[in-house]
Amino acid sequence: MEHILELYQKPYDSKRPMVCFDEKSFQLLAHITNSLGLKPGRASRQDYEYKRNGTRNLFIFVEPKIGSRHVLVTKHRTKQDFAFAMRYLVDVIYPEAECIDVVMDNLNTYLLPTTWT
Repeated sequence: MEHILELYQKPYDSKRPMVCFDEKSFQLLAHITNSLGLKPGRASRQDYEYKRNGTRNLFIFVEPKIGSRHVLVTKHRTKQDFAFAMRYLVDVIYPEAECIDVVMDNLNTYLLPTTWT
């Protein structure tokens, strides 16, 4: 915990960004009926029924020192998806960074293989 607090106290360095990383499952829903139109003095109303259209996983990258965030959407949350998200972080979001400090929880999906190909 002390190491993470030290990271938060360091000044911003674009060559060594600190990124908080997390994931969230999101349910995709569709409305079955159209919402009722607005009337003066009344809010729009929608029926409680919906059609389930599956789920998606959101990988979220937040850099709190500059207030930026990026979201990567995947079908699943596997080790391969996690590895893809880390590659996305390095190659797409921060290609100029010399080092990236990543703060994340210890979800079992994050355990990477000991050898990379």
